[in-house]
Amino acid sequence: RVAEIRRTRISGTMDNHTRKVGDDWVVTLQADSFAVRIAADRDGSPYLAPQVLVDVDHNMSVMVDESFGPVVGIMPVKNDAEAIALMNDSPYGLTASIWTEDYDTAAALGAQVETGTVFMNRADYLDPALTWTGVKDTGRGTSLSYLGFHSVTRPKSYHLKKAPK
Repeated sequence: RVAEIRRTRISGTMDNHTRKVGDDWVVTLQADSFAVRIAADRDGSPYLAPQVLVDVDHNMSVMVDESFGPVVGIMPVKNDAEAIALMNDSPYGLTASIWTEDYDTAAALGAQVETGTVFMNRADYLDPALTWTGVKDTGRGTSLSYLGFHSVTRPKSYHLKKAPK
């Protein structure tokens, strides 16, 4: 039983169509020229292994498109201003992840990034008390928090007056 548990991989599974879309996207990425630092996918698996890409540049789709997959492109920049300019040079704006030890830096950079959600030192958690939302072509909907609740409910007012006797 211990050996079976060690072989178990905890992750979300994908149906065949979704898996094919993920595979096609990875093939498209591989048409660009970059180095893959982690590629542990297995043929026929319902999982898409995390992809850590280096030697990428801002002209590649992985750096400007939304993937919703376990993929990250890493490229050097000269300074924070260049990073912000490149991050904002996308038609999408769902989430940004800023990695720093300084809360003030994260807040200042987060205010400049054109996204609906900003993380500091993480990108793996949605707080039910905070809204999760996007901007630009990502969409303008919201989920979580009271704002998310109100976006999927419909208020109704009753104006009642007792009938005269």
